[in-house]
This record gives sequence, C-alpha cells and structure tokens, in this order.
Amino acid sequence: ALSPAEWGARAAAIAAAGALSALLVLLIRRLEGAVRGHEDALAFQTALFQSVLDTAVDPVFIYTDRGAVTETNAKACEFLAVPRDQIVGAPFRSFLFDDGTLDTTLARIHGQPEHRGEMTFVDAEGEEHDVEVHIRALTHRGDTVRVAAVRDISEYKSLEEAAHLANVNLARLNRELQQVNELKTGLLRILSQRIRSPLTALLGYLELLLDESLGELKPD
Repeated sequence: ALSPAEWGARAAAIAAAGALSALLVLLIRRLEGAVRGHEDALAFQTALFQSVLDTAVDPVFIYTDRGAVTETNAKACEFLAVPRDQIVGAPFRSFLFDDGTLDTTLARIHGQPEHRGEMTFVDAEGEEHDVEVHIRALTHRGDTVRVAAVRDISEYKSLEEAAHLANVNLARLNRELQQVNELKTGLLRILSQRIRSPLTALLGYLELLLDESLGELKPD
C-alpha cells in the first residue's frame, strides 16, 4: 500500500504531467496557427506576384540557372500559344530558335548579370517571332534565377524589311530614270544636230526669198 506521502507525490506528478500536456497542446496549436498564418501570407504573396506578372504587357519568363522555367505570365502563354502548365518546368531554351549557335549565345548571355539584345522565339505552331529581350540575373543565398522580359518586334522587323526593299526598289527606279534621262538627252542632242543644219539652210533661203534678194517674189 502507498503511504499518504507517496499518493501525494503521484498526484502532484499527474497534475504536473497534465499541466505540461495542456501547455504542449497550447504551444502546438499556436505553432499550427503560425504555420497557417505563414502559409496564408505566402499564398497571398504568391497570388499577388502572379497578378503583377499577369498585368505586364509583355511576356515574362522566370527560369533557374539550370534553365528550367519556374514562373511565367498570361502574356507569355498567349505569345507562345501554349498553356502555362506546359511552360513552367520546361527548359527556357526549348522556346528559342536554334540556328546551331544557341548554346554559345546562351552561355554568353548567362555569363553577365544583365543582357539586352534580340532573339527569335518559336510558338506552338512553329511560327518564328523576332523579339527584343531583357534578361537580368538575381542571386539569393547562392541560387540564381533569371527574369527575361520579351517584346515582340516581328511586325517592326517586317516593316523594316519592307522599307529596306522599298528603298532598294526606289534606288533601282532612280537608276533606271537616270538612264532614261540620259537616253532622252542624247536623243535630243542627236535630233538637234541632224535637224539644225537643214533648217538653217532652209531659213537662209526663206530669208533670201522674203527679202527678194533673188528677185521679185511672185504669187507662184
């Protein structure tokens, strides 16, 4: 049998264990609440970030240093005619036209913190798009991601090419017009030389007749 002192010690131990359990439950609930609050805040920040991306007027691609796309926006999906889930996780280079020098080009671009230049994208239908691209590297705790903002300049390029062809045609027409003018000038010079001499003689005879230097001018 337990003595009253031992019963008291056991009761005190049970009470202490109960209090400790209650404290642990309270701490766990607070921790769970903090985690849920952090998850909610993270979800809000993610939604806010995606909303900001989707309001961009140009396609935006975020990809890791290994080249996998981690995030994109609605404009990029529209630009490539590809749904978002087929862009995220895919290699960034898979959307670029490769003329055999793409590896060298990307190595040069990724060797610098920021790059501005022109590239060619290929959409889901195989259509090529000339773009201006601005790629910036961001590093955090040793991890590097790159943000690529893209602006489609295909229409501008087409207009530029059309203007170039128009200038080439205009230069050709100017050369042909110059040749026509030279031919016209030469023809007029030849005609003038060949007609002037007989006309001069005719004018001389007419003056003699009108002056009656050769005699009286009769009605006949």
